[in-house]
Amino acid sequence: MSHEELADALRLAVVGRSGVTPVSLRNAISKRVAGGPAVKEPYDTLARRIAEASYRVTDAEVDAVR
Repeated sequence: MSHEELADALRLAVVGRSGVTPVSLRNAISKRVAGGPAVKEPYDTLARRIAEASYRVTDAEVDAVR
């Protein structure tokens, strides 16, 4: 598989299948991480942190959003 195909498969897995959070929220967050419009808090802050430096996001930050 090419890099583009793998990226498309990952996007589909994140936003296109069933999950705990609504698909609409996952889509909005996916767009936010790519520089899109803000989403409601606390998701917006976490999405920005992931976009800026995902390796710095802590388990505690993710748990706070849960």
